[in-house]
This record gives sequence, C-alpha cells and structure tokens, in this order.
Amino acid sequence: MESEREVLSLIVLGLILLSGCQDDLRTAPRSETGSVAIKQQEERQEFEQCRNAAELGDAESQFELGEKYYNGVGVKQDHVQMSKWYRKAAEQGHVEAQFKLGHNIYSQGDDDIQAMDWYRKAAEQGHANAQVKIGHMYLEGRGVKKDVVQTVKWFRKAAELGDAEAQYNLGVMYLTGEGVKQDIVQTVEWYRKSAEQEFSYAQYNLAGMYERGEGVRQDQKKAAEWYRKAAEQGHEASVQALEQLEKLP
Repeated sequence: MESEREVLSLIVLGLILLSGCQDDLRTAPRSETGSVAIKQQEERQEFEQCRNAAELGDAESQFELGEKYYNGVGVKQDHVQMSKWYRKAAEQGHVEAQFKLGHNIYSQGDDDIQAMDWYRKAAEQGHANAQVKIGHMYLEGRGVKKDVVQTVKWFRKAAELGDAEAQYNLGVMYLTGEGVKQDIVQTVEWYRKSAEQEFSYAQYNLAGMYERGEGVRQDQKKAAEWYRKAAEQGHEASVQALEQLEKLP
C-alpha cells in the first residue's frame, strides 16, 4: 500500500513538471458578459500551476513565474518576486532569465558589476541582446573600465548573430574609428544589414550616405528610398530629410 502511494506521488510530481506553465485549461465558448472575470480566474489557475512547477525546481517555470510577476498576470505585479524567480532560473543557466535579471539590475543602476556578470553569462550562451548591452557597458564604463575595443568585440558578436541594433552600432564604430580602424565601406555594409531589418536609425544613416556619396556612389533616388522607409516608421529626421530632398530640382 505504501509503495502504491509512492508511485502515485511520483506520477503526480511528473505531471506537474511536465505541465509546467503551459495553458492546459479547456474552456467552452463564452459570452462577453463575465468574460473578464473568467479570464482572470484562468490566469490565476495558470499562475498557481506555474508556481507549483517552479517550486519543484523547473527552470523554465521559474522564469515564466518571474514573467507573471513582472506583467501582473494571475497575480499582483511584484518586482521583488520577479527578481527572486528570475534569479532562481538564472542560477540554473536559463539564458533569458540571466539576461532579464541583468537588465533589471542594470536599469536600477545600483550594482553595475553584478549586472555585467549576468549579462556576460547570457552573452556567453549566445544571447545577442546581452552582447549588445555588454558593448554599451564597455562604451560607457559602467561596471567595467571603459574599453572601446571590447565594445566593438561585443557589438560584432551580436551583429554576426543578426541583431539589427548591433549591426547599426558596429557601423557607427567603423564611421568614427573608435575601437576599430575607420572604414566607411564597412560602415555602409553594416548600416545596410541593419536597415534591411527595418532598423530606422540605420535606414536614416544609410540614406545620408547615399545622399552625400560617402562609401557609396552618390544616388539621390536611393537616398530618398531609405529616407522614406525610415519615415514610414515614424523617424522624424527622415521625414524632414525626405521633404528637403524632394524639393531639389
């Protein structure tokens, strides 16, 4: 009888771990009346399910629980609890938890060294956004000694992973010659990669390169095309540049 109970306990434990924070709830079609209350009840049930799995040590559930505390889904928003559960997941090597824990600490501005430590853990697992943040920290001298060579190194890592912001940043470094030999052709190349991913700042800067003929053959038509793409995303400087360009004879 005792062994049967142990087996049953293991089965229940396994079910909790397998379900994690997944939404298994099956709901019938509902009218709009009371739908908000029903949704809140479902979110609370999902929260409890997630917490059970998190308390049993499941890293993904710990991270998701941190997300729920951050967003206030199924529970009152609580950044202390958010950090607690991000940290538990991060300590198990959960890369997104490492990044978000680092970013939370960085945003508070009270421990840049610890923020850098968590960013680095995520970056070393190939997290592009963490690599970009490390690049910025080296550029600003936050948590580390200012080092523009390291800035370029980390921007490049993220840029080669396809991160649009990093590609743009790397283009700027080549333009200014900070941490790397100045190379306008490389600037254009990295701006283009970023611009093709709809990064409006890169689109604006690439347009300017075409307008002035820097690193590329001067081409007012292409300049207008890239200004327009950025302007369509609400980039105000591009709107103004396009207006000025279209006034030219």
